[in-house]
Amino acid sequence: TSAFTPSAGVSYEINIPVTAVTGTNPTLDISIEESDDNGTNWYKVYDFPRITATGMYRSPKLPLMGNRIRYVQTVGGTTPSFTLSTSAHYIV
Repeated sequence: TSAFTPSAGVSYEINIPVTAVTGTNPTLDISIEESDDNGTNWYKVYDFPRITATGMYRSPKLPLMGNRIRYVQTVGGTTPSFTLSTSAHYIV
């Protein structure tokens, strides 16, 4: 996804509600990455467990170390489709 700039706080949590999953053996791997040099270099801070079904997926509280955050998604399976949204909740 496109990177975004954190708005406030010293840590954050990521919530991913998945409302629909279709396809044969669909899989979704999502990683959270941060950059501390405005998006030139990225480092992984958290990997969600593999998503294969609908549900609410939440990260633990993550310390904010960089100045940019992005989600990296890898979809697998035969004609997989995932309906989801993502949100970040900042903790002061």
